Parts: sequence; C-alpha cells; structure tokens
Amino acid sequence: MGFPEFAEEDDTILAAERKIVLNAKKIALLVAGTAAQKFMNKLSDEQEILMHIADIVMETYAMESAVLRASRINDERGAAKTEIYVDITRTFINDSIARVDFSAKQALAAITDGDELRTLLAALRRFTKYTPINTVKSRQAVANKLIDANKYVL
Repeated sequence: MGFPEFAEEDDTILAAERKIVLNAKKIALLVAGTAAQKFMNKLSDEQEILMHIADIVMETYAMESAVLRASRINDERGAAKTEIYVDITRTFINDSIARVDFSAKQALAAITDGDELRTLLAALRRFTKYTPINTVKSRQAVANKLIDANKYVL
C-alpha cells in the first residue's frame, strides 16, 4: 500500500502530512543505511542503535497508516464529516515526527561523530523540517467532539 511520491503542487487533504511520512521513510533509510555501512555484520550487536531504528520504522508505519485511514474516510464521507479524523491525524503526525527526529539523532550520534555526524544531521534537519501545529487546539477539538458524542468511538 502507501502513496505515490509527494508532488510539490499537491493540495489534497493531508498533503503536508504525506510529505512528512515520505521524509520519515528517508530518515529510516538514512539511519539504517549508515548503521549497516559502519557495523556491517556486527550490527546485530548494536542493540540500542537497532532499537532506535525500530522506533523510527514503527513511527513511520503508524504515521502512514493514520494518513491512509484518514484519507480513505475523507474519500468515503466527505470533508465536512471527517474534520475530527484530520485533526487526530495531524496531531499524531506532529508528535510522531518529533519522536522520529529524536531517535534518528540518538542513533546517528551512536554510529558516528565529527564531520560525518554533522553532515548526517544536516540531512536529517532537511527531512524533519515542518511547521508544528497547534496541538492544544486540535486536542481540544477532538475532546469536545467526543464529549458532544458522549462516547469514545467517532
């Protein structure tokens, strides 16, 4: 599954979040590839680095799943009835990419240092560049929707 490469002129719902997911995939490849090059067959001994790589992969999978699900719901129900799903997805993506960034920095710092680390961190900054959203507002909107519905399931 998944979605095609992000186009700059994409103005569909959750387009910015799709770009974040694609960049998270690039981060996973950057970190895993760097670790594989450095440690080769001994990578299995580097449990903490592997833990960070696994965290990045899991966050990326969860982000992509959220975007795909919200997009499908939007296609089925229309934008007016899916605003809450979009809020949930945007909030999750906002928080998740920060976790990806953290794990990538931790792993890269454990893999290398000096100029190579600075170069990799510059690439990482390019992939994690995003404008944070107001998660307080979006969380309040989600909470209010659930309170109004008087149930947890949307």
